[in-house]
Amino acid sequence: MTLQKRIFSQLSKNSKKKFNKYRAKLGITQDLNESVDAYFGTLETAEKIVSISKNVNNKIEQLTDDVRFYNTYAEMTYDDLKRYAEIIQGLLDKASELANELGVSEEDIDGYKRASDFLIDLKSSANSMISNPLEFDI
Repeated sequence: MTLQKRIFSQLSKNSKKKFNKYRAKLGITQDLNESVDAYFGTLETAEKIVSISKNVNNKIEQLTDDVRFYNTYAEMTYDDLKRYAEIIQGLLDKASELANELGVSEEDIDGYKRASDFLIDLKSSANSMISNPLEFDI
């Protein structure tokens, strides 16, 4: 028998009721405080996650709006970039043949350098679209 039980058994019935009431109060107080202490970190984490989620969702919404603004009705696709690159490459090939026939440098043909640089950028953008696809429907 524990010391608490021995003391409790020797108290009068009236005292037992009062003592039991205080013991219950102390027990619930301890349980309440321990529960709050134990779960407080979880609440903080949940609040941080909700805050971050709200920020991310707002950024995604802004990004979606921007993409829709710049790409109205999903008019531009990777296939477009690929097709444009093929057209520019075909024109550059023709310009190279013409430069050979004329015995001049390709760079001497007006627009060749600009088209060549544009093709590099176009291919780079096409590769970026493949490696960084949008994860939402536009």
